Amino acid sequence: MLDASTKYSLFALLWLSAGLAATSAYGDSTGAPLAGELSRSTAKAGHGMVVFGQQAVYLYHLPMWQGVHAWQIVLEVELDATGAALYAGERGAASRLTTFEPQAFALATLAPGISLRGTLYRGHFEQGGTPLPRGHSTTVSATVRRLIVVNPLNPTSNTQAAPLYRVFGQGQEWYAAHIAAGAPAFDQVAAITAAPQSIPSEQLRAGIGISLPGVDTSAEARPQLGGHTRAVLGNGKEMIFTVEKESYFSEDDLGSNYF
Repeated sequence: MLDASTKYSLFALLWLSAGLAATSAYGDSTGAPLAGELSRSTAKAGHGMVVFGQQAVYLYHLPMWQGVHAWQIVLEVELDATGAALYAGERGAASRLTTFEPQAFALATLAPGISLRGTLYRGHFEQGGTPLPRGHSTTVSATVRRLIVVNPLNPTSNTQAAPLYRVFGQGQEWYAAHIAAGAPAFDQVAAITAAPQSIPSEQLRAGIGISLPGVDTSAEARPQLGGHTRAVLGNGKEMIFTVEKESYFSEDDLGSNYF
């Protein structure tokens, strides 16, 4: 009979395999989580994250080029009742940025079912943000439902010939997360609309890699609010997407300041 730890490990592996099968069927694994890829990141640290999404809630790990933070990660999570109410209030108040400061944990532990406990902030938690609610720190939990992006960062990697993104979402709510390669690069998560909307729902939840042919890889050339961008999927199909909102953008940690 399997113990609880073994059952949990098997569940996580089966979940990752199913997600990768869906992604592979669509022809591209750009930024996709690979089984065991995070296993070497065993040091505990405080991993700050951007919170975004409405139909589903997502966390974007704020990356750096070196050390324990050298990972781009997007998680689909479920907030507990307190966290959900606080985050709904922030959306209702049209806050420009909500961040989450979890208690120290190792990235290697990330898998469906893991709960992260920490504090929500209005604004950036390291740049003058205000803990919620109303400046009083309240601990909330975010339970991981799936890993959507896991991208190990190396500042000396070859730069990309064209920008790479991972598109994911549910229903009519789509997002595109920029996948960084060598330095300098940038963080960007954007809410988008796309045509044609022909990605099957389960593949969209898992995420699909796209490239932007003919577009420069600089931050200045990134998809802009209201602009129409041509994208190519791994299977060669094309779509046009429009940025409706830039949920997060920064050059602070991945940009030229690295040098």
